[in-house]
This record gives sequence, structure tokens and C-alpha cells, in this order.
Amino acid sequence: MDQNSNKTAINSSTSTFYCRIAPNFSWEDRGSAFHLVLGLVSIMASFPTIILNGSVILAIKRKKELQKPSNIILSSLDVTDLLAGVTVMPTSAAIDFFTFRQVSFESICMLYAVNLFFFSLLVGATMHHLTIITWER
Repeated sequence: MDQNSNKTAINSSTSTFYCRIAPNFSWEDRGSAFHLVLGLVSIMASFPTIILNGSVILAIKRKKELQKPSNIILSSLDVTDLLAGVTVMPTSAAIDFFTFRQVSFESICMLYAVNLFFFSLLVGATMHHLTIITWER
């Protein structure tokens, strides 16, 4: 068996796609289960993120003795983390599942652009809250 023929067979089985909406995003189709595992981990982490941040917000809202300025700032940080658990993590998991199932790359590209927008927005809000917490202490 010739090495060159084996190499061309390997190269012809993989495809690389580029997103015109987000030029830095490319997707190489290798047929691996990495995207499936990554999507499952993201979904499994999403539920505790939502439940735990929601319970902290409710606890601070309902308990009068917890309504101190430092806890209210922490509660606002929990709101941004809750939004990340509701929007960014499931969208990221959907991108991974679509990549694994080899769904239309245009759909994956659009979801990636939306996810990138919300991710950037929530990371900025989280950094803002962490700066306020640091300044307050």
C-alpha cells in the first residue's frame, strides 16, 4: 500500500467549513464523538447552574437578614450566571450536537454568531460585577 494514496484518502474524508458571519469560526468534520461528549457535559452543567444560582437569588430576595449591599451585589452576579446557564450553555450544547449530527453548517454558523454575542455580553457583565465586588470589599 502506497503512503501517498492512504494520505489522500484521509484528507478527502475530512472537510473544513468556514463561517462568513464569524470569520474566526471554522469547523473540521472528522466524524468524532468529541462534540457529543462536549454537548452532554454542557447540558449537564447547565441544570445545576440554573438551579443553584436561582436558589441563591430567591434566598437573598426572601430572607431579610441576607439583604445587605454585599449580598445584593452577589445576587446581581448570580443573575448574570443564571442568564449564562439559560442562554449560552444550552446554545453551545446545541452547536455541539448539530456539529456531531452534521446538520447544515449555515444553521451552526448562525447559532455560533448568536452564542458568541450573548457570551461576550454576559462575560462583560460578569467582569463588571466582579469589579464592583472587588471595589466594595
